[in-house]
Amino acid sequence: MICLLSITYLLPLDIWMHRNGGSIGSPSLDILWLIIYWTQFILCWCFIPVMISYVDLKYITPLEEQNDNDEHKFSKYRFKKAILQNLKFYGICLLGLVIGVVYLKMSNFKNHSINIKSLLISMSHLYSLSYMLVLLSMGLNLLPFSYFQDSKPRHANKINISTNSNDWEDKLFIKLSKNNDDINDSKMNLIDNYNTIMNFHVSLDGDENQVIIKKCQEEVETLFAEIKNIDGADNGLSSLDLSITRPSSSSVNSTELQSLDELNNVYNAFKTQYYNYLYYKNYSDKLVHKLVVNSATSDTKKHYFQLFLFDAFGILCFLLSISVAFIECTPLNLHKWLINSDGNAAILLFCQHFIFFGYMTVSCSYALSNFKFSNFHLIPNGRSNPSNTLYYSLYSSRLLLPLCFNFISLVPNSSSSFQKVLYDDLFNWVIFLNKYLPPFFIVGISLSYWFNLRDKLLIKVLGGETYYQLFGEYFLLVDDYGNLGNDADADAIERDYEYSLREGRSLYERSLRS
Repeated sequence: MICLLSITYLLPLDIWMHRNGGSIGSPSLDILWLIIYWTQFILCWCFIPVMISYVDLKYITPLEEQNDNDEHKFSKYRFKKAILQNLKFYGICLLGLVIGVVYLKMSNFKNHSINIKSLLISMSHLYSLSYMLVLLSMGLNLLPFSYFQDSKPRHANKINISTNSNDWEDKLFIKLSKNNDDINDSKMNLIDNYNTIMNFHVSLDGDENQVIIKKCQEEVETLFAEIKNIDGADNGLSSLDLSITRPSSSSVNSTELQSLDELNNVYNAFKTQYYNYLYYKNYSDKLVHKLVVNSATSDTKKHYFQLFLFDAFGILCFLLSISVAFIECTPLNLHKWLINSDGNAAILLFCQHFIFFGYMTVSCSYALSNFKFSNFHLIPNGRSNPSNTLYYSLYSSRLLLPLCFNFISLVPNSSSSFQKVLYDDLFNWVIFLNKYLPPFFIVGISLSYWFNLRDKLLIKVLGGETYYQLFGEYFLLVDDYGNLGNDADADAIERDYEYSLREGRSLYERSLRS
C-alpha cells in the first residue's frame, strides 16, 4: 500500500522532470523504479501469498515443533507448510514462464536476458490488467455517487419531500432486516464450529495433541465470550441466544480428533464466522446511524455545511470520473488538451497528471474496499480478518504497475524513466491490449451500473422471488415489473417485503432504546 501511494506523485514527477529537464535525475529515477518494481514483484508473487497461508496454519504444527518455547522452530515449520500449500500456485506460474520461454525461443530473440525480463514484466502486467480495469471502471461510478447517496436523503428530508425520503428509509430498513439475517446466520455457524471444537478429544490421555486441542479451545472460548458480550449489549438487535455451556470430553457428542488438519480447518471456519459477525454488526451500526442522521432535521450552519461538502465532493468526483473516462476512451489527439499542457506551464503539467493519476488510484482502491465476495471484506474499525487484510494488501499492490502502464499510454509524447526501464520492455501485443482494452471495460461496466443490467439479467434467469431472497432488492423488482403484477411470485415477494420492512423498523427502534 505504501508503494501504491508513493507512485501517485512519483510517476507525475517523473514525467514532469523529463519533459522540462531532459535527462536530469534520470539515473536515480531509473534505479528507483527498478527497486519499486522488483520489490512489488517479490511481495506480490512470493511473500504475501505465503503469508496468507501462514496465518491460516496456526494449529497445524505438531507439539514437538512447539517444545522448549522455540518460536523460531515453530514459525519455521508453519512457513514450510505455507510454501507447500502454494506449490500449485507456483507450479502454474512456472508453467506460464516455460510457455513464455518457448515463445521467446521460437521467436528467435537474440538478447535473452532482456527478453526474459520483458517476459516477466509482460506476464505479471497481463495478469493484473483485467481486474485493474474492472476496479477502475467500478470506482469511477461508485466514488462520486457515494457522496450523492449520502446527501440526497438529507436534502429530501430538509425540503419535506416525504416520498423520496421514505423510499430511501424503506431501503435502509430492508437492508437492516437482511443484514440481521446475515448476523444470525454467522452466529449459528459460529456456534456450530464452537461446539465442534469444544467437543474434540483424543483417544489416549497422554496424546500430545491434547495440549494443542486445549490451547485452541481456550482461544475459541475467549473469542466466543467476546461475541456473547457484544450480543448481550445489543438489547435485541440480534435475536439469537448465545448462552452455550462448554461440553465435557465424555459427552455423547464428543468427536475424536483424527488429525491436526481437521482441528485447524474448523478453527479457521470459526475465525471466518467470527469476523463475519463483526463485519455484519458494524454494517448494522452504519445503517442505524444513517437512519438517525436522516431523521434529525437540523437548521444549524453545520448541517448546511455538511450538505455543501457532500454535494461539492460528489460533483468534483463526478467531473473527474467523466474526465478520466473520456481520456481512457478517446485517441491521444482528442484528449491531448486535457492531460498535456504546454511546455511552459510546468506546474500545471505536474498538477494535471497528479490529479488524474491520483484519482484513478483512489477510485481503484475505493472499489476494492467495497468488493464483497466469499467472505472477503474489510472492517473500518481495524478488526478485519488478517487473511482479508493480506488479500487487500496483495491486490492493492498489484494495482501499482498496471495503473502506471495504463497512465503512460494516455499521456501524449510521454518520456520518463518509468517508460524507459519498464514500459518499453512490454511485448507489443501487451501494449496493444493496454491501450485498447480500457474503453470496453469502462463503457460496459458503466452501462451495467447505470441500467442495472446485471441485476435485471439475474431477475430474468432466477425469477423474482429467488432474486429477492438472495439480494433483497425489492425496489429493482418494482421498476422491472411495474407493480409486480406480471410476476407469478408477486404475492410471496410482497409478503416477504412487508415482513422485512416491519422487522427493519423494529430493529431500528430497539437500537434507539439501547
